[in-house]
Amino acid sequence: METKILTSKQFPEIEKLKKRFKIYRATDTKGRKKLEVVELVNKDRVFRGCAKSTKKAFKLASKEIKTHYKLSA
Repeated sequence: METKILTSKQFPEIEKLKKRFKIYRATDTKGRKKLEVVELVNKDRVFRGCAKSTKKAFKLASKEIKTHYKLSA
């Protein structure tokens, strides 16, 4: 497994999400079978997105965090 921190150079939308949802860590983990896992971590919980590409995994994780806060509001 290989883990790296996602930056705003790779995904410009990260800065907006960090400010809006107070995310303090965004990581990308590569699994054994070419599975990408993006984790967005804030004080409430960890939001994960899993897909074959980092871009799709990031979209799924950001969709999950937006859905969670829309339901809890």
